[in-house]
Amino acid sequence: MLLPRGALVLSSESDTLLKVFITILHVVAINSAIFRFFYRKSTQRLGWDDYVSLLSALVDCMFFALLWMGAASDNSSLSTISSRRIRYWLTIISSIIVVWADNTSILFAMARIFRFDRQMRRLCNYLGIFFIFLCLSIIAHVSVLCRNDSKWIFKPENRIRCIQSEGYRIYFTALYVMADTILITIPAYTLWCCSPSRNQARLFWTGLGAAIFGLMLDILYVVFLFAPPHWEPNAGVLRVRTGHLEASLSLLTSHVFFLTVIFYHHCRNEDIEATEESSTITLTDVEIDSADFDFESRSTKPASVRNNDH
Repeated sequence: MLLPRGALVLSSESDTLLKVFITILHVVAINSAIFRFFYRKSTQRLGWDDYVSLLSALVDCMFFALLWMGAASDNSSLSTISSRRIRYWLTIISSIIVVWADNTSILFAMARIFRFDRQMRRLCNYLGIFFIFLCLSIIAHVSVLCRNDSKWIFKPENRIRCIQSEGYRIYFTALYVMADTILITIPAYTLWCCSPSRNQARLFWTGLGAAIFGLMLDILYVVFLFAPPHWEPNAGVLRVRTGHLEASLSLLTSHVFFLTVIFYHHCRNEDIEATEESSTITLTDVEIDSADFDFESRSTKPASVRNNDH
């Protein structure tokens, strides 16, 4: 097929190698999530971040399977128009769920680090719930956008696509940039303004690096999301491939806190999750301790002394 001038060139051999590389990333990411879940379960340290990470891995299994379903022959039942349309829907929805579940898992993991800072722990948990609603809003947006048959393009090279408006692409990009900004700001603010403990600092430096790496992945995907028309038809293929790269690497980066803990535990014999408790005592704690002390001191007085006090 003669490509237009300025179009991206992607040979079948290069595409196959890219799919194999993406397959390896998916397999490693999924197995890491499963190992993480059962390791935390065996050590009785399961948290919401582990459950969300496992959910992301389960959805990523479907996303990974869809990658190779596109290689079905033209005579296969997977190559009919209705099958390709269903596969496209599942690809879009699963990629969105995986990326946003990974972001949510990172926030819940940060909340575990703030175990002695109630306000920051609540903030991370509330932001994690907020991310879930953002994920649902993106799915609802694309569902409304592609509900009409007129929005679909059927290409002769066995490809199908829903036309995404510029407004949707801007909305999609704005939410991803906002999420990356939040994931970068929390560890950066903690490191430079809150004087965390040594163990907390190690974890937050790891989280900051993972958040910056996630931002780079989102930028790569957005480049192909706003690809000019003359980049087609291979821009559509690379858009799908970068979506798989983003999802698999996002799932891997969501394990950075867990992997850091494992590294220090097995290589340096340190329990880095055992962060030092803050020595700050709130007013409520002081009042409760004082009340307990007064109650105990009065109860130990002889009855005659207590009567004289009155």
